Amino acid sequence: AAAALDQVLRLEPENINALLAKGYAEFMCGNYELCREANAKALQLDADSREALRGYAHALYRLGDTGESLRYMRKAASMPGRNQQEFARDLHAMETGSL
Repeated sequence: AAAALDQVLRLEPENINALLAKGYAEFMCGNYELCREANAKALQLDADSREALRGYAHALYRLGDTGESLRYMRKAASMPGRNQQEFARDLHAMETGSL
């Protein structure tokens, strides 16, 4: 999946949906630095993207930057939108070290 998304991003480097999908695919494969990079690019396009904030926070958490991950996850969880309970659950898991 990540390879296909790389191809899409070569053609459309500002495709935020492809960046978010790339971040998720890399996270699921354990490639946390690549996940962080994809979500960072998405945040450059839309600093208020809840999904990019969440993905970035998850990557930072897995990379050991707990403080910074909490900052991004708190921002994402405080924003209105769908799946509010999932965002609150993720924030709680990060705060308690159970993610």
